[in-house]
Amino acid sequence: MIVLDSLRADRVLSYENSIDLTPNIRNMLENSIYFENCISNHTWTLPSHNIVFSGLYTTQIKKIGGKLYDIIPKVPLLTELLEDEGYYTLCFTENPWINPFFNNTRGFKTYIKNFRRSFYIFENEKVKLLIERIFNFLAYNIVGKIKISLFHYYFELIENLVNKTVKFLLFNLFWKKWLLEYKNTLKMMDKLFISLKKKTKNNPYYLFLNIMATHYPYIPTKDILEKFDLKAKKLKNLKPLFLNPIKFFTERNFAQKKLSKTQLSSLNKLYNSTVFHSDLIIGRIIENLRKNNLLKDTYIIITSDHGEHLCLATDHYLYGHGVSHSAFEGLIKVPLIIYHEKLKKKIIRNQVQLKDLYHTIIDLSEINLDNAIYNRESSILYQIDNDLTPEYIFGEHLKRKKKLKNSVINHHKNLNHQLKKKVLYNLYFLRSQNYKYMNYENKVEELYNLNKDPFEQTNIIDKNPIIYKKMKGYFNEYLRKLNHPNKIIEKLTKNEMDLINRVLRKR
Repeated sequence: MIVLDSLRADRVLSYENSIDLTPNIRNMLENSIYFENCISNHTWTLPSHNIVFSGLYTTQIKKIGGKLYDIIPKVPLLTELLEDEGYYTLCFTENPWINPFFNNTRGFKTYIKNFRRSFYIFENEKVKLLIERIFNFLAYNIVGKIKISLFHYYFELIENLVNKTVKFLLFNLFWKKWLLEYKNTLKMMDKLFISLKKKTKNNPYYLFLNIMATHYPYIPTKDILEKFDLKAKKLKNLKPLFLNPIKFFTERNFAQKKLSKTQLSSLNKLYNSTVFHSDLIIGRIIENLRKNNLLKDTYIIITSDHGEHLCLATDHYLYGHGVSHSAFEGLIKVPLIIYHEKLKKKIIRNQVQLKDLYHTIIDLSEINLDNAIYNRESSILYQIDNDLTPEYIFGEHLKRKKKLKNSVINHHKNLNHQLKKKVLYNLYFLRSQNYKYMNYENKVEELYNLNKDPFEQTNIIDKNPIIYKKMKGYFNEYLRKLNHPNKIIEKLTKNEMDLINRVLRKR
């Protein structure tokens, strides 16, 4: 399974002027099932991955007893099930949210990380600790007569001065080198598959790859930048994005500041260049699988955990992902391609959801899991063969409300009363093939006709009360089932408890 982090669905099989952004994916389609309407059930990385790994919504995971976005050990993950059935399991991730700390890498026999530099280094606790140790050393050993209390009184002022100086020198003078300096994913793929051939031998294997090319800061290799005519001078107008991403995110989404036409053009062109970069990585993965005789009888699933807002009018001028007041199409609609050398090209226009990849992968693995949460009818392949794709797809964005309150306080002048509610209250959505209903804990509601209004510009709740009543009725039923403790316990008891006990006995 390959997750091209933050990849919008509308950029697959598209062009930047005359440049095909995804030529390798296009070549795969002859032996693939291509889904035009795959929907993510959450709007940012950690909960979206947790849903795929567990087969449960975030609300269910939390209700079972975990903290927000934390999968507790009693919920067996997809990877644990595969590992217990003899699969060699490997995780290669460029996203720090896929990390043992967050409890979502259980079951991976091999864990490889390729994290980029932290582009907001001055919020990094290790950096703060290092500076504090340096000053403590000076205080105790060189200026020992200074009272420690007095030292700590001035410490914050000194730390801020040093940070500003380093930030100016490092970011403003060497920002281009800083951004471009990271491990090349293409080269790492070559090394990965050489070692993989030795480790798998004749055993079945499951690979999970999270590739961050299309994730902020959208920096591909130098030759790709040149191919897209993106020289340093043209990127200079995006310097605020590179040097202070949190501020850039906040100004777009809370202060509602729009980009200039030049910035908008540069941002979208830069993002498109990273789509091309992602496709090159896909090509390299396919090449390595073939070269190492690993492609035969292998299913390749290509998708994304969520989309990305790029400040366009069609994005409601929003930026990034995990936006607290968005479940718009640009953010939740993701690519999905299932490849196998024996498959024939098929295009599916009915909607499917990321959550069902859990069941799909178990279905493809053909492992015997009678007591698992696995439900074959939820496998995407079973759905399309039997015309059972979901009529409604439920999704959510559960929020850390204390953190968002600060954003509201800081930007209260820019936020109207309705937008404040949208920022602070949990967001839920229900999507059919034709309509999308969004609900902010009943404080704000929105309804869009996806056929007539694909960019969701006009809320039609008042204009179409019949559809509104129908969508809200289905939505309330979904939410009632998810929040009913007995339903969760019943589901765990029947489908998971035997498996949980079996897994725990082996540990």
